[in-house]
Amino acid sequence: NLFFNAHTNTFTLQYYSLFMRKKYITFTSDDVTLPLSAGYSTHLIKNRPYFIMKQYFYSDEMHAKMLGC
Repeated sequence: NLFFNAHTNTFTLQYYSLFMRKKYITFTSDDVTLPLSAGYSTHLIKNRPYFIMKQYFYSDEMHAKMLGC
C-alpha cells in the first residue's frame, strides 16, 4: 500500500520483509529515483530497491508526483 499525505507532501509505503513482517518507509519525491538497469526493482527509494507497478496507482498524476514530475 502507498499513502500520500498532502499536508506534509510525503509518501508512506507499506511493504513486507523477507520474513513477512509489515514495514513502513516514509519519503518525499526527492528520495525517489528510477534504476538505470531493468531488474527486480522499478524504483529506488532512499537508495533501496522496491518493486512498485505503475498500474497500482489510482492516477497517473500521483505516480508523476512521486517521481517529482
